[in-house]
Amino acid sequence: MLEAEYGTDRLFWFDEHWADYDPLYLPEAGVRAAWYGLSEYPYVRVDGSRTHIGIDDCVGSYQSLRTLVEERLAETGGVSPVEITGRFLAYETEIHIEAAFRLDALTPLHDLHATMCVVEDSVLAWNEIFPRVARGIIYEPITLTLPGDVESVSVSIPTASDWNLSHIRALVFLQQTTDDKGIIQGALLRGGVSGADERRSESASLSMIASAAPNPFRSSTEIDLYLSPASADGEVRLEVLDPAGRRVRGPIVIAAHPGLNVWSWDGHDDRGGRVRSGVYFARLVTTQGGAVVRLVRIGP
Repeated sequence: MLEAEYGTDRLFWFDEHWADYDPLYLPEAGVRAAWYGLSEYPYVRVDGSRTHIGIDDCVGSYQSLRTLVEERLAETGGVSPVEITGRFLAYETEIHIEAAFRLDALTPLHDLHATMCVVEDSVLAWNEIFPRVARGIIYEPITLTLPGDVESVSVSIPTASDWNLSHIRALVFLQQTTDDKGIIQGALLRGGVSGADERRSESASLSMIASAAPNPFRSSTEIDLYLSPASADGEVRLEVLDPAGRRVRGPIVIAAHPGLNVWSWDGHDDRGGRVRSGVYFARLVTTQGGAVVRLVRIGP
């Protein structure tokens, strides 16, 4: 109910199963619960500063939690001093997560760690479907002192055979490890599934467009490309087409490397004019094949 009201760009929840009799038991979640000082009685922390205890019924819990969330938003003005960007890619054997943390304001931040979470949607256990379950958690200490400081974190979390990679998400948040252990900011990362563990296969030939965001977009959009070693060795071209197949931008030859690459389109055509609102298609062309993603431009 809360997520439907606020949207996942503002509120994102997931289950951390930490009881050892639970089929979805996650040791890291047990460590996290002990760190917070939680017992098996249901606790929900709101940004480290408030605690909702007990779950009597859905409506009552929703109303109580909504009050706590609104109080916290009023305190912060809904503004975070930290910007988080990044992406993830799900391979057969691991989930690779990259995130960058930028301090945008002169705000005293100390004792920070980045929490990198792999989350799976719609997990079956105990003959029940759990909407969203933590599958792996890694903590990395970081330091942000002055406005403009940026620190990057790159981690890999091993997968298990029963994970559905197409249901995987990556959530990253920055948190203080002392005082109220408050969460400074969080972000859902863009990403996708590689289809195979190409990073470990020199002969793999799969290339793909992992995602485009924002999409729909107004001024510009970033397109995430995954290139196999064989594809990156040859010429890599990108072009933008209208629905009739007419080229409006490109072809552009890009300097590419194996793995994730990012290409930004500012919504302009080859003559420098801004294209009209509507549907477009970005097409990746390599010596090993290609891929297409649908883009929607909105606004004047």
